[in-house]
Order: sequence, then C-alpha cells, then structure tokens
Amino acid sequence: MKKILLTFSSLALTVSMFAFTVNANTKTRLSMEVPFAFSIGDTVVVPGEYSVEVTRDQSGGATVGLVDSKGKRIALAVGRIAANNRRTQGDIVFRKNGPELVLSGIVLRDHVINL
Repeated sequence: MKKILLTFSSLALTVSMFAFTVNANTKTRLSMEVPFAFSIGDTVVVPGEYSVEVTRDQSGGATVGLVDSKGKRIALAVGRIAANNRRTQGDIVFRKNGPELVLSGIVLRDHVINL
C-alpha cells in the first residue's frame, strides 16, 4: 500500500511540475502599421495594421503570430531569442529578399527574436 501511494505521489508531482512549465511561457503583443507588402513564412501580407503576438518559452524559442486588424491570425512563425535588449519600445525588422521584404525579426523591450 505504501508503494502504491508513493507512486501516485511521484506521478502527481511530475504532473504539477509540467503544468508549471507550460504556464511559464511569456506572451507579448506589439501593434504596428506597415505601409508596404511583406511576407512572413509562406504568407504574403498586404499593407495595413497588424498585431504581432510573441509567445516566448524557457528553452529560448518563440512563436510569432501575425494578427490582422479584424483579430484573425493570418500567419504563424517560429523564432529564436537571439539577445537581450534594453530598448523602451518594440520594433520590427525586415530583410530584403530579391524584390520582396520578409519579416525577419521582432525587437521587444527585453529581447530580440530572429525569425
């Protein structure tokens, strides 16, 4: 009986640690108006108002979702936290790839995320 109780206690501890790790993700939202067409992943986006939702995890990765002005998620990309940052506001970084511009980075108050 003690062995069964010990096994269930260990299992409960493992589940609670997993739940804590999942809740440790940090989510940040950045609003922007982009006056030109650009791409994120395989999605080409027209000029307009967008929000970028960044969910950082503790392993150094980040998921970046692009949301249009109607609240619809139109693109999702995975990035890597590259460096600490000391800026007061967020920013977005584009890279020229031939004739098109590609969203290549997100600068947050405390981190830079490369896509």
